[in-house]
Amino acid sequence: MVWKNITIGNWNFRYTKAEQDDPVFEDCDEQGQVLQKVSGSFTKGYYINEKTGEKVEKAFKLINGKPSKGFEGPMKGTDKYELVNKSEYEDMTEIEHTYLADAPEIYDMLTKENDGKAVKFFGHFGRGYKAFKVFMIPSPLKGYCLMRAGKGSLVKSVEQIVAKDNEEKALKKALANTKLGANVPSISDDEMMAATLQVG
Repeated sequence: MVWKNITIGNWNFRYTKAEQDDPVFEDCDEQGQVLQKVSGSFTKGYYINEKTGEKVEKAFKLINGKPSKGFEGPMKGTDKYELVNKSEYEDMTEIEHTYLADAPEIYDMLTKENDGKAVKFFGHFGRGYKAFKVFMIPSPLKGYCLMRAGKGSLVKSVEQIVAKDNEEKALKKALANTKLGANVPSISDDEMMAATLQVG
């Protein structure tokens, strides 16, 4: 966590980025055994099974205890969605994708029957392992919705930042009040070095 100082008019304050770390998945083989990556400098990198010492060319990611090869393209659909308060959408810390959806039925449902609501589902838009929280909200254009995909929770992020900041402040205060117990030497390091060099 890095804090930066800024002045706006007469106000001086500090700020830091409100974000959460992405989940980290271990590399594994087809059976789910953890692999260690060996980067190549002039050759192609590979993986080593630490238990067997076997060299492996292709790795998967270990997700929930099972090997996964990731998503193979954009999602085609899902039956798992929910209607949530729009405030949950506003809690997202990072929006990575915004799409315009030609979805008049969803637009009508959100504007006429469920004002202040959003449709929420989890989705992916390409290859790899990146999944997002996706919220559909009515756009200013009648019949269209904005589909915004992102991650993180502002509330959780702020709680983590404040907790870390309070820990750092408490540690600094404790260190400032601690006497290290070391005696100040009666002779300086430079004087000691000069005396040592003269003896030989």
